[in-house]
Amino acid sequence: MNGPEALAGAPSLSLVAEFREVILKMRPRADAELMERACDVAARCHEGQLRRSGDPYITHPVAVATILAGLDDIAELDDQTLCAAVLHDTVEDTPYTMAALRREFGARTAAIVAEVTALDRLGRRPARNPAQMLTTITSADTRVVAVKLADRLHNMQTLQFMPQATQLRKAREVLDTFLPVAQQLSMH
Repeated sequence: MNGPEALAGAPSLSLVAEFREVILKMRPRADAELMERACDVAARCHEGQLRRSGDPYITHPVAVATILAGLDDIAELDDQTLCAAVLHDTVEDTPYTMAALRREFGARTAAIVAEVTALDRLGRRPARNPAQMLTTITSADTRVVAVKLADRLHNMQTLQFMPQATQLRKAREVLDTFLPVAQQLSMH
């Protein structure tokens, strides 16, 4: 079997190693073992899942964490935040539980993932009001907002794989809600 299906069948050791190398280059003091463990768990949890592009799903949380690792100007972006970025979709999209996440990665990482998940759910409400969303997001913990913004940035980078109506809706949501938040946090 070749192509994305073959890659999705097992956690990619090269992806974990590459992620570890990138994180340590961007943040030399990062807890490499913690990052590797988070990546291993996320890869196992997302095993067999593909993005609309056909890429193994694990490429998304790794990209989100890599985006965050490159942000030097936000002091709150610590190892737990990067770990939460790697794990941000595990509880919502896989059988992995919040209790397991808390046990394996600590209460702080679990709290960030829980709050990112809550922001995701807020955005899916049919009668969502951009002003309400903006207020909710700006009142959230900076680490949570940073993970959500990096998540949305990576989703925008891969938007071409979505139906056109979804592309337009997501782009409008970014312009109305996420861009003002990113500007407020100086996340250009």
